[in-house]
Formats: sequence, C-alpha cells, structure tokens
Amino acid sequence: MRFISASYLKKENKQAADLPSNLKAFVKEGTSLTVLAQKEIDEKTLLVTFNQNIPTEDGSVQYNTWYVYKPHTTTSLNATQVAPNATGTPFKVLFTMRLGKSSTLRYGLLEVLDRSGNRLLSAKATSGATGYQTKEHFNTRARGCCPPAKGLKVATKGYYLATKGVEGLFFHVTPDPIPGYSRSEMGIHYDANVPGSAGCLVFTYKADFSRYCTLMNSVSETSLPLEITYL
Repeated sequence: MRFISASYLKKENKQAADLPSNLKAFVKEGTSLTVLAQKEIDEKTLLVTFNQNIPTEDGSVQYNTWYVYKPHTTTSLNATQVAPNATGTPFKVLFTMRLGKSSTLRYGLLEVLDRSGNRLLSAKATSGATGYQTKEHFNTRARGCCPPAKGLKVATKGYYLATKGVEGLFFHVTPDPIPGYSRSEMGIHYDANVPGSAGCLVFTYKADFSRYCTLMNSVSETSLPLEITYL
C-alpha cells in the first residue's frame, strides 16, 4: 500500500482531529507499507493489518492493525484479499505487559504470530484491574492479572458468554484452573465493560478483537500455545 497523500492511521473509525495522539499515527506522502490483510468498512475506509508495528503519534505504543482513509492510498489488493506469502497461519499467541503499582490501568500487547515469527496481529490489551496489576496479586481472584504459568493454551474456537464484561465471544485458556495458582475461568475476549478485567486477557478495541476472531477461524487446531510475559 502506497500513501499518495499525507494521512493518519487511526485506531478508531473517527476523524483524526477527534482522536488523541495515542490513537493515531501520521504517515508521510509517498510512504509504502506491506499489507497482510485488509477489509473494506465503507467506500472511504479500510481496516488494514500491516506486516510491521507502527508507533502512535505520541510513541506510547505500536500497532499493526489500523483504520485507513482509502482515498489517500493506492494498493493492488482488493478488500479482504490477503497478500500472497505475506501471512501465515496463526501458530501462537503472546501477551506482554509491564507490571507495577499504579492508580491507572496498565496496558500491554497481545500478539498473534505465525510459525516463522511474523506478527499477524499486535493489539492493545490488558489483564487485571487497576491497582492489582502486580505479581503479588496473581492469586487475587477477580482482580489480579492472569498468572504467567508455563504450558498455557488458548482455544481457537470461541463461545458466546453473556457475562457482564464479556458479552460476546470468549476464548478459553487452559489448563483450568491455572497450574500452580488459585485462578480459574481465564480467557481472551473484548473488554466490553469498565476498562480492565477479572484476570482475563482483554482487547481494548473491537477492531482488534474482530481481527483476532478472524485469525482464530483460520486455524484447524483446537488450541494454540499462549505465552504470557510480565516485565
């Protein structure tokens, strides 16, 4: 994809002027980026996953899935078409976040990698509730982060949960309970209520969760390795 005019990449489908600097990224005229996949939202808007992470305007975080203003670009890809050999089948899921005592909610990155280590998705996500995102709270039910146990897997087929805060597809993390910890019923889902979670890994943006669901639907295995790293 080549940008024929200066433009903004956006994490929400709104006017760039209405978004804060941590939800948009400026792209110079003439910039070329490799597209992994794209979906047409409307006649002027694309939801695009690039093959590289792009930092937000304030440099606070990086993403590879963005809303793009179509008239500012030119591309050989049609909507929903995937670039040949540019993407693979999801192989594992990673979640990385820096822990620490804080009066505000901490965020990390949830990523999906293929077998070659290419990032198919890199999205803003979190685990746990404000004030409980420390290693001392790994065993604190309904508040602490999902424990970083070895050998975790996440189901590739989600099921609907009406539970407040989920209210949509839920991808179960196993073993359940988490080995070595007094935590159970962990999963991956969209953060549908007050920001934060009871321990699950939750996506901040619906567009990122939608892309995650699409990736999981492409997998024949019933589960993928889940690696959780806290800094």
